Amino acid sequence: YLREERTIILAVIPSNQDIATVDILERAARVDPLGERTVGVLTKPDLIGPGAEDEVLAVLRNVRKPLALGYIMVKNRSQAELNSGELGSAAEARTAERSFFSEHHTFRSADPKLLGVGSLTAKLTTLLVSRIQQELVPMKSEVERQLATLRLELKGLSSFGDASTPADRQKLLVAVTQEYVRHLTDCVRGEYRDRVLVQNADVRLYTRALRVFDALQLKINATAPRFKDEGFVRSLAMQIEQLRGRELPGFMSSQAFCMCMAMYVEQWRGPSHAALQEMRALTQDVASRLADLLIVQYPALREAIRGVVARALEQSSEEASRKMEDLLQREKDPFTMNDFLMQWVNKLRYDRFNSAVESAFAEVKAGKNNWTAIKEEVFMYMRAWYRNSHSVSSAANAADMSAILEAYWNLAAKRFVDNVCMAMDRNVLVSLPSMLQAEIYKYVQDDDRLAAFFAEDELLVNRREELVQRRDRLAAANTAMANIQIRRSSKISQIRVELSVSVGPQGLGLKLGDEGGRVVVRGFRDMPDGAANPGREAGVALGDVLEAVNGQRCESFSGTVSMLKNTQGTVSLTVVRSGAHAAAAAAAAAAAGVGAVPSGTAETLLLVESSGLIAAQSVTCGRLACGEWRVARAAFDACLQ
Repeated sequence: YLREERTIILAVIPSNQDIATVDILERAARVDPLGERTVGVLTKPDLIGPGAEDEVLAVLRNVRKPLALGYIMVKNRSQAELNSGELGSAAEARTAERSFFSEHHTFRSADPKLLGVGSLTAKLTTLLVSRIQQELVPMKSEVERQLATLRLELKGLSSFGDASTPADRQKLLVAVTQEYVRHLTDCVRGEYRDRVLVQNADVRLYTRALRVFDALQLKINATAPRFKDEGFVRSLAMQIEQLRGRELPGFMSSQAFCMCMAMYVEQWRGPSHAALQEMRALTQDVASRLADLLIVQYPALREAIRGVVARALEQSSEEASRKMEDLLQREKDPFTMNDFLMQWVNKLRYDRFNSAVESAFAEVKAGKNNWTAIKEEVFMYMRAWYRNSHSVSSAANAADMSAILEAYWNLAAKRFVDNVCMAMDRNVLVSLPSMLQAEIYKYVQDDDRLAAFFAEDELLVNRREELVQRRDRLAAANTAMANIQIRRSSKISQIRVELSVSVGPQGLGLKLGDEGGRVVVRGFRDMPDGAANPGREAGVALGDVLEAVNGQRCESFSGTVSMLKNTQGTVSLTVVRSGAHAAAAAAAAAAAGVGAVPSGTAETLLLVESSGLIAAQSVTCGRLACGEWRVARAAFDACLQ
């Protein structure tokens, strides 16, 4: 409560205690270093020891332990007076209080404005009106923000319609199903224009499906043999020799080519079926999450939809699995009309020839100026390379076949990945909304099932009623605050404050706003692990306008933010702040005209709520000076409820 900027701190201090030993002033100073909302209240003046009156008077006159708003002394009824009933009414208690101060040999010399509950009531009312004027705009913004958030939550909990009769339940099932299928279709298509899909990334189905496609492609590519390795070529030569049939020497073995490709394609089976299972689980998860978001009120219907989705996915996944098996069998029987194959083979052969030429020049031992000798050495190297790579042998056939295998493997792998992804897209994703809708519509004629579907969750019903009541209270508070006319005085003074702030791990902890180029403190961020906010601890207040950082003027909002981000250690801030005393005086003058304040017969009770809202309620029917205060009271009462 002390830390809350909207709280007025009453530092109550018994007059018969040494003020140096009372810790409330130090606690208040830590959260209110400028003393703009701290009022000292001295009590029990009748218990002051003989000879200590002058010291207490120095405190009352704000000489010792001074406060920006000063001190007021009050004398309440003693326990004996309460027990005897001697001072039965509040009016009698106030009369006795005035008599005590007027007859006291020390305190009768003090300023009457510093004595009595009436003076405290007037001071607090003036201060409270001032604080209300300062806080009303941010309070109204906060109420509007909470109201918008609450209405959004209420919309999510609101019923789709009436479900009291069988016909109503049938219509309701159709409406809910259409809404759910519409969102699911958008998820499948990757069209995320709806608010639910924008705010919940985990239901963007096609975006998540693309990650499955990318992972499948990486896994298929990882199965590629090392076609250019010498070990691969030697192994291929052995396989060609073992599979040699009736083909004539020098002719490539198509049987060896087909068997190698069949072996390579078989390695794609595991990654493709794993991708299908992942896609099925992903789709089930998104469909379930979407039901949780859209059908909050009807848990039985949500469970029914999950069951329908599971059955539909089982059916569609089996169909997709059959298509994958068909694709695998097709790829094991090499075929293409794509001229990419010949282009790729020619490129690989050219790369091999180019590598041989570079190796030939690298092996040259003749001097650089002896061109004839260089040419002869290169020719010898290239003739030897040609004999090895183009001779009629299994090794030569293997070297050439490795190039053709590499070209065809790349073509077949790309084609297979595309076809598998399209099969999963069409059979698992695209088909789901229509299958789901058809299955759910089968329940239209089953009224017993419909009645169970549309039985609302009791907890959600209670939550909705609670939100409706809270919405009405906030709306009433917002309307009341909208009717308050805030008068601003051009004579309110401003003060310039120099503050030193220790920069924490999370910075200064300030929430800043741009108001026409001025950098204004609009709030304080919560620090991790409940740590103290550096800006608040240093005395920065809401509404402060940053004028300079480490002596450098704040020329623009973006420039100031950049300076603050680059600060370390201790930073010096110069802020411009409206003076509390001037603001309070202006508010009192505007409200009371000729200085009318609540009568001295009224006691004031401060009510503080955890949200930081403050209201003052008169115990007796003392007059209130400000007509606006009555309207503000109504707004604050609505908030406090």
